[in-house]
Amino acid sequence: MLIGELAKAAGVNVQTVRYYERLGLVLPDRRSSSGYRRYNARTLVKLQRIKQAQRLGFKLAELRAIFRSGDSEAIAGVLRAAAVRKARELQTRIDELRATQERLLGELERCGCGEGAPCTFVASLRSPGPTTRAPERAGT
Repeated sequence: MLIGELAKAAGVNVQTVRYYERLGLVLPDRRSSSGYRRYNARTLVKLQRIKQAQRLGFKLAELRAIFRSGDSEAIAGVLRAAAVRKARELQTRIDELRATQERLLGELERCGCGEGAPCTFVASLRSPGPTTRAPERAGT
């Protein structure tokens, strides 16, 4: 299939396919005598898997490193290990968000707004009290 057909079948645009080519993630199977890129069904499947992995939170640089080996068993093992790592990272982020939500709900619960009392929530934001910083995540 031609690049436009591949892009349409994968649900991406032609520029995405060309970009992935420059990164070495997908390559044309061959070129026609007139120089057009030709792709096979394996390339379509790989492109679909790349997009699925991106939706799961993988970065293109990670995928490039994973697919570099070319050995499908090695790729599967590395991808699985990376997925486990991603799941742990997501759980950490979820835990941090839940803790932040709990603190916010606690502040709102202590707030006397609407009951004729001054807003303790706003006052707590203005006064310099003990500060707790959330741990910084790598890459942010």
